[in-house]
Amino acid sequence: MGFIAMFLISMAVSYLIGQALYNPKGSRKAPGEFNFPTVEEGRLYPVVFGMPERIKDSVIAWWGDLKTVEITEKIDGGLFHSDKKVTVGHKYYAGIHMILCHGVIDGIKQIHIADKIVWPDEEDFEALAADGETAIAFNLPSIFGGEKSEGGIVGDVSILYGTSAQATNAYLVSNLGANISAYRGLVSVILEQIYFGTSGYIKPWEFLVKRTDLLDGGAGQWYVAKADISNDLNPAHILREMYTNTRWGLGHSTLLFDNADWQPFADDLYDEAFGLSALWQGDQTAEEFIMDILRHIHGVIYPDHETGNFIPKLIRDDYILGDLEIFTTSDIVQIEEFSRPSFGIIPDSLYLDYWDPISNKKATIPNYDPAILDIQGKTVPEYAEYLFITKQALAAKVASRERATLSSMAATMTIVAKRTMAHLHPGGVFKLVWPPLGIDLMIIRISSINYGTLQEGLITLACSEDIWATQEAIYSDPQETGWITPIAEPAISPEIVLVELPFYALVVEWGMATVLGFDTALGYLAVAAIQPSQDAFDYELYVRDAPAADLTTEGRFGFTPNATLDAELLKNAVNATIQLNDVYNLEAVDVGSYVLIEDEICKILDVDTALNQIEIARGILDTVPEAHAADTYIFFIGTLVSLVSRQYTVTDTPGIKVLPRTGKGQLAIGDASVQTATAFASRQIRPYPPGNFKINTVSYPASFSGQPTLTWTDRDRLLQTILIEHSEGDIGPEAGTTYTVKVYDEDNNLVRTEAAATSPYVYTEAFERADCGLGGGDPLNTQLRFVLYSVRDGYDSWQQYDLTVPRV
Repeated sequence: MGFIAMFLISMAVSYLIGQALYNPKGSRKAPGEFNFPTVEEGRLYPVVFGMPERIKDSVIAWWGDLKTVEITEKIDGGLFHSDKKVTVGHKYYAGIHMILCHGVIDGIKQIHIADKIVWPDEEDFEALAADGETAIAFNLPSIFGGEKSEGGIVGDVSILYGTSAQATNAYLVSNLGANISAYRGLVSVILEQIYFGTSGYIKPWEFLVKRTDLLDGGAGQWYVAKADISNDLNPAHILREMYTNTRWGLGHSTLLFDNADWQPFADDLYDEAFGLSALWQGDQTAEEFIMDILRHIHGVIYPDHETGNFIPKLIRDDYILGDLEIFTTSDIVQIEEFSRPSFGIIPDSLYLDYWDPISNKKATIPNYDPAILDIQGKTVPEYAEYLFITKQALAAKVASRERATLSSMAATMTIVAKRTMAHLHPGGVFKLVWPPLGIDLMIIRISSINYGTLQEGLITLACSEDIWATQEAIYSDPQETGWITPIAEPAISPEIVLVELPFYALVVEWGMATVLGFDTALGYLAVAAIQPSQDAFDYELYVRDAPAADLTTEGRFGFTPNATLDAELLKNAVNATIQLNDVYNLEAVDVGSYVLIEDEICKILDVDTALNQIEIARGILDTVPEAHAADTYIFFIGTLVSLVSRQYTVTDTPGIKVLPRTGKGQLAIGDASVQTATAFASRQIRPYPPGNFKINTVSYPASFSGQPTLTWTDRDRLLQTILIEHSEGDIGPEAGTTYTVKVYDEDNNLVRTEAAATSPYVYTEAFERADCGLGGGDPLNTQLRFVLYSVRDGYDSWQQYDLTVPRV
């Protein structure tokens, strides 16, 4: 017993003075690796709000009452000796008093030891104990593997919540005497000579605690009906307590927190399900902690000029434009430091960290703005921590809010004003009219105010354009200051294409199994639009399903990277290097993606952004090479395209309107004309046309002589899950596929249809003379036209080869 006691004492002391420890297997470990709580001079007890991260660094107020029990096993004594027992290990027991946090709390909800949950249910990681539990009888002798491994937990544990009437604990009195503290105002856990395992060290204990219904000290929570938000605490309650608590808060009188102001504030947060959980451990000052809570909820608190009361306000889209005051040159002396973020530095993606209570670790949720990425041509990420958030849905909501704020391109400024604006307050909103900057109307949100002195007669407001009203801003030509607004009026997109998506694109979006389950007549519409001006950053897409139907919004989308052809692109099947003009966002185009040139889809083989050139493979997927004139628009739809979420069937002709948006607002819906799609025609179910079409071994020959021999390669939409180039060999074909060849004479009369042609197919002289009624001495046709396409299950391929070739 003495040896074990000395061992535990030396272990605990080594923990306190920072010496290295050894585990039972002899491998050396540093104290910090065990995370066992330690006593530190001047250490602050944490304050619990809601149900935050688990407390793992409890303060050890006392330890002792040590005991050990031998673990023995019988061994065979042999032929002449009886069986005997040998000691194979020890069970270790100790009494420990841990102080967790300021009291009073609602309850300890879970206890974890060494990453195992041991209470209230060792098999349910999400089970929570009832509030106010004060005693636990552990009987988990095998939770760490039993006597042959690291033992378990057996014994009684008491929980003290630190109420004002709390008496001294009987177990502590029995070990320390009657002259001890009752530990009121602190939450304690007492292990009453508990069996903690077979190792010579105590595994780290962690406690999940909750406080929503009680104030510090044990009084009932203010406005308790709206305090608990799914075990998180209403931020209004956190803020009010931080301001008014006299033990660790700022100590203001509760009379300065009028319910007429604070209860609606709490109601709004409750309705938004905006609960937070925090463990304030003194690593921030009270003022810094308050600002962090306000940052999470996007709110402000300011003192009322007349009453001195503290007034809370959420920054929300909660005002009526017509009710806002207007301030202009009669009130404003000057506007300084007016600026607006420029493209190139605006974050297109936000990665927000929040706290996952199940894993007890940070979790990350992303939020993207593809329109900003499209405009800037590069990824500009932003990272943010909101670790008082414990719900994924709320984290997603805040991530969307923060990313929208970052990408709103809202203007910021400092306004020096007369005292006619001194009645305003932080978080307030007003209308700004400022002719020197050409601002006819802008909605301004106040960040902070320096009210100056009565003698000065001026105040200074730090402001920004309100993110919910950037579309409401109106600009005109500024007064003669030399400054011209760089922001263009929203205008009509100069080119828009509507595409029934091919089978490959649907598979990329939804997967092969899903698409094969689609109705054969079903299709989806994609839209690509060109940026009308350099500062148009996205557009709203309106869709109607039929000519007589109403237009409804489909959401906002980025402009598709695009360009125009510098020269005519001839009809041939070889790879081609193309010079581009009027290039938009070529930097975003990836090698291996695809481009739409009128109705032909081509594969991107190379991109040269310095020379504005691309190399392409012609006529891929369900298309064939066609000729295209110079100045033809091309769309890199494999990079960014707007996908309409509705399904269309054969003969449907949906229509769309594209409404571009700039810093001056969005194009009015009445100013955009309806673009109507070509009738849907079951594109996704149709077989792919054959590939590598040649006449007399030449792709797209300028002429031929003798008997024309047509060759081609098989294609299979089900197997072509990557972009196969036109010149590649046989793939498939898809079951049931046949090929049809049609031949036209020199007068363009159809003279032969071969419904089940095979490659190579020879159009013999005998065929030609018979088909065209030519005698033995008559000259053959001066040219022939050949049409080739695939057929499967009654569907012709989406496109077909159509080539007229002179005979020489």
